[in-house]
Amino acid sequence: MEAEVRRKFNWLYIFQQGYFLIGIPLNLYTFAVTGYYLMVKNIPALYSIFPDFWIFLVVGIALGVPFTLALGIVYVKSELYKGQTKVNPYSYVITPNLIPLYEAVAAMVEREGDAATAERLRRVVGESII
Repeated sequence: MEAEVRRKFNWLYIFQQGYFLIGIPLNLYTFAVTGYYLMVKNIPALYSIFPDFWIFLVVGIALGVPFTLALGIVYVKSELYKGQTKVNPYSYVITPNLIPLYEAVAAMVEREGDAATAERLRRVVGESII
């Protein structure tokens, strides 16, 4: 049973990776086309810098890739990233804005008469807060 569940989640993971490899470049291209034809074409100062779409695309890639890499490095070295991976990379981290939701769920479970489950939920919430 466990192997079957793992296999299902493995296919889900593979699907997510494939969708990422197709979706991200397609979304970036769509963003570039929209930005160029709705913004650059209508602003004469920008149109004089980027008279053709391919120039706009090359400059966008040349500036966008190093910028996003630098942003990713800063993020990985920040406290925000460390908070996400402090237990293990597969654990769910509960952000502070979700604590009231989980407390309300625990209270509803306790009202239904399952105090052990409510206490376990509170313990899990306490352990997984950033």
